[in-house]
Amino acid sequence: MKNKKIFLVVLFLLPVTLGTPCCDGGDSGCGGPTEPDNTEQIVTSLVVTPRSATVQLGQTVDFNVSIRDQDGDIIQGSVQWSSASTSVATVTATSGTATGRNVGTTEIRADYAGIRGVALLTVVGVDGN
Repeated sequence: MKNKKIFLVVLFLLPVTLGTPCCDGGDSGCGGPTEPDNTEQIVTSLVVTPRSATVQLGQTVDFNVSIRDQDGDIIQGSVQWSSASTSVATVTATSGTATGRNVGTTEIRADYAGIRGVALLTVVGVDGN
């Protein structure tokens, strides 16, 4: 009997990537599906302007607010306005218009999502005192 030699050839199949490999290890930029940007906007501050104002008895002043998220971007929303002392000044809850009622100083407050912004309103008499 003749000696027969049998050679066993083992092939290892490895996946081959065609094109440019992804350098970040993810799918983005590799032609695969990308995840939507679901970054939630989180309110971090309310900036009330003007920061302080003075009005005479019976006069009004309009306060405004910028609602800012964690990136400092302005986001849309409706604040609730209030006065710390309604005997000194009242403020329209939805518009931020404050009216001087009695001589003194009070905080005008804007509240949104548990965050508060504050400005000061001083009410003086008709003669400036």
